[in-house]
Amino acid sequence: MNKDINLVVKCFIKEFVFSFDEVILEIKQAVENDGARGIAHLVFAWIEALLCKHYEILILPKLAVPCCDHSYWLIHGNYQRSINTSIGKLKLNLHRMKCHNCQQTFLPFRIFFNLPKHQTHSYELTKKCLEELKDQSYRRSTTHFKNVDIQLTKSGLHRMVLGTDFIKQDLKIKDDLEVIAADGTGYKPHSELQKQELKVVIGMTKDQRLVPIGCWIRSSWYQLAKEIKKANHDKKILFKPIANILLSDGDIHLIAALRSLAYHEQRCIWHVARDFKYVYRYQDKGDRELEKELTQKIWDLVLNPIKYKPESSNPTLEEKLILMREVWLAEKELAMLEENLKEKTTPVHRPIYITQECSYLRTFECYLPQELKYQK
Repeated sequence: MNKDINLVVKCFIKEFVFSFDEVILEIKQAVENDGARGIAHLVFAWIEALLCKHYEILILPKLAVPCCDHSYWLIHGNYQRSINTSIGKLKLNLHRMKCHNCQQTFLPFRIFFNLPKHQTHSYELTKKCLEELKDQSYRRSTTHFKNVDIQLTKSGLHRMVLGTDFIKQDLKIKDDLEVIAADGTGYKPHSELQKQELKVVIGMTKDQRLVPIGCWIRSSWYQLAKEIKKANHDKKILFKPIANILLSDGDIHLIAALRSLAYHEQRCIWHVARDFKYVYRYQDKGDRELEKELTQKIWDLVLNPIKYKPESSNPTLEEKLILMREVWLAEKELAMLEENLKEKTTPVHRPIYITQECSYLRTFECYLPQELKYQK
């Protein structure tokens, strides 16, 4: 119960004319007659009585605009309202109040709980229905509410879903992404014979801030790539990739579907070390002992990466440029090796770049000594 209601009950309970035994008997009779629904009827009746008696404390502060300068409310008839809940259908007998100064009428119960005018079901029932619908059809979901005194049809569930404020995932990306990462994991929703895959796509900006993009259950990689592309494509201009690098575990179907969303592709370093033994031992038919040795070396590089430690704590511009030049040369050698492998083998997908080419080195070329400049 609301904290304000608890406070009012503690302060003003003596103003009501009933004894301790009468409260016990009322609760007992409600339980025997109607179970949990009877208790709910009794609780809401007490709450409604408190709201009408202390409207100045509980109702007037919730009004966006006061009805008048000198509000003086009196009970002005009653009305019945039926609301479906998970414990059954509640038929509430509520009061209407009228301000005798400005002649406006109000519904204290609806104002306090902020209920829409024509709401016929509670939000907790809507939540329960959505939980049932996420794994099965509308027809099967209706069978889960036969044990309570409410009738939910397929069309009624559909209207309930359409009337919620549930918003589908927004695939419109408003940030400049440096990396877009995608991965999938399998799960068994109903039985061991069934298996589906939960696919998750997230992005990361240049300042390493994560940006959620979306998750899918029944869509393939090609379908979700089409949805992302459609949400971020202006038909008046040519589609531009939404990120610089596509990061994945190396799955061929994933890369083939999402490659158009990024300029470059990069494989997760952890998966390189993890999946090396399968490729080397089963595809290349390599030796098992040598595979273990090479795998251990790869894990050592992944877990203990080589870090550049300049001689001084504050490296000079020349030292920074030398390091940048070494990185550029290393990337150039990797690109040449990649082109060489492409000529000798049939590629399955585009070449996977380790990092983006350091094109910004050309900006600092004028600061390099003559022996460090690039050869034209």
